[in-house]
Amino acid sequence: MIHSSVQQTDRPASLLFPRVKRKASHNGITGQITLSQIEQSILLYLEQGYSKHQAAHLLGMNIHTFDRYLRDIYAAIGVHTMVAAVAKAIRDGMI
Repeated sequence: MIHSSVQQTDRPASLLFPRVKRKASHNGITGQITLSQIEQSILLYLEQGYSKHQAAHLLGMNIHTFDRYLRDIYAAIGVHTMVAAVAKAIRDGMI
């Protein structure tokens, strides 16, 4: 059983975290990438050592939805692996 301080809800992830066309964006002034709340949550769970399946469960979403968000994160920050995504997010202050 997975324990977390995240509050569970009966609402599907699509209602909690609606998808938008471009979630990550560049800040025009600093050039820093800004991630959406769900993208930051995904990276935080991965940084804490949760597996993709565990993190998806804690966020109340299907693993396929989680993977879609993860691919969006990779594209937005220019990496190809989870480890690289977490490392870059930490290094650049995104999480």
